[in-house]
Amino acid sequence: MSSTDDRFEDVSKYAANLADIAKNISIITLQDSLIRIANMSDKEKREVAKRLLEAQSKAKEAAAAAAAPRPTSPIPGQNRFAAPGAAKMPALQAGVGTGGAKPSTFFAYGDQTQLRRQQRDFEKKWGDRSNEDDWRRSNKRSSSGEITALTADTSSEVADVDMTSILKDVPNSPDQLVAANKKIEEALFTLGTLFYDRIQNYTKATGTHENLLTRYPETKHELQTWYYLYLAYTATPNAAMAKIYYDKIAAKYPTSTYARVLLDPDFARKSREDENKLTRYYDETYRLFIAGQTKTAVDRINSAEKEFGAKNEFTAKFALLRAMCMGKLQSKEVYIAELKSVVATFPNTPEQKRAKEMLRVLDGGKSDPEETGIRPGGVASTETTASIYRDEPEKVHYGIVVMQGKSISLDKAKADVADFNRLYFKVEDLKVSNIFLGSDTNMPVLVIRKFATKADAQRYYEAAEGDREAYLTIANLSYEVFVISQDNYRELLRTRNLDEYRTFFEKAFLDGE
Repeated sequence: MSSTDDRFEDVSKYAANLADIAKNISIITLQDSLIRIANMSDKEKREVAKRLLEAQSKAKEAAAAAAAPRPTSPIPGQNRFAAPGAAKMPALQAGVGTGGAKPSTFFAYGDQTQLRRQQRDFEKKWGDRSNEDDWRRSNKRSSSGEITALTADTSSEVADVDMTSILKDVPNSPDQLVAANKKIEEALFTLGTLFYDRIQNYTKATGTHENLLTRYPETKHELQTWYYLYLAYTATPNAAMAKIYYDKIAAKYPTSTYARVLLDPDFARKSREDENKLTRYYDETYRLFIAGQTKTAVDRINSAEKEFGAKNEFTAKFALLRAMCMGKLQSKEVYIAELKSVVATFPNTPEQKRAKEMLRVLDGGKSDPEETGIRPGGVASTETTASIYRDEPEKVHYGIVVMQGKSISLDKAKADVADFNRLYFKVEDLKVSNIFLGSDTNMPVLVIRKFATKADAQRYYEAAEGDREAYLTIANLSYEVFVISQDNYRELLRTRNLDEYRTFFEKAFLDGE
């Protein structure tokens, strides 16, 4: 279908939905088959392995036949089953050769329809036989004089050797059986949700989820499955079945979000409103910080707990933003203490990772680079001279983003940074370009131009570091953000020594906070 076809978008979307559905059906089918084989006796497993070997062999033969050159078209009137020399004797077959020879009575030169009918009769009786001597015999003498039995089975020795590789995916321990069942359980749950969400096939959705509950009554997806069954039966409609799952959720999970949604029709709307209110509150606080109204931002952060609760979804974000504010209002030591508090209080969160990365720069590289995700080699030693760089607070500054990672998409990185700039620095009309830093051009760098003063550039640095999750969204990408005066930028390009500039940057831009 052409991409300009009016139906192209809908068909593409439907095809993608069906691909996900097919993927989960395949998982269930495969794991069910493997579990069934796992429960067989050794003799039964050997027979399965033999059948699989035969199927593989036939598949290879079919592939080879398909890849082989196709025969040329026969001469009109020529029998395609005739011997190789027959093609050279069209006159004899037609009876018009020299000497007035009569038409041949050999069956292969006769009526083609009759020939094909006789061939089919032969195959019905004898099957697809190889062209060889003594083809009728069940036992025949080989060219070496030994008798070879025509049996369907290969030798047990070969079968035993092949069985190990053929059945290598079959579970052979209790742990592997548990893992196989877990794959089926997850695929059944996902498949039921896909039937409901993607293609609105409510009959398939209810059948799949009820199969999940029957096969795995202790599933961890019980609550979500009940809720999907309630929704699907409501849409079918089947009010009686929908009420069964409504009652199950209300009785066993009365305090869950699902129960609250069912018991209070306005709960979902209120939740969305509260979530939007919290998001707007955080965004406004962050903008105040970027605009330099740090004290006002801190006051809003302190009020957030009372306004939205001590365990609201943005608690970690507010804590990190507070650390950045305190760093500006007080000292570097307070900044470091606040960041360490974020690391200790919010484990395994994006905010913890960001706080570690910021600490790594602030505390002189004492943090473990493996923990922070920043490349090894980090901060240069304090003995490195930075005399070639000058602090120029009133000069034009640039922002630079040094990236490291596999298969970095520069277009995606530039788009992310441009989106961030439009959101928070629209007035500055910043431009994003890229260069490579390093003798072997292996270090891509984004350049953000331009800021009127050091203070403007530093405000940008703090904004980028404060919301790294939004600044660059490329997965598994390590990057560092710096700001640099125009003259110092030229020196950096000349020396190509990032470690040397990093040391200067920490002293000129971070130590004074």
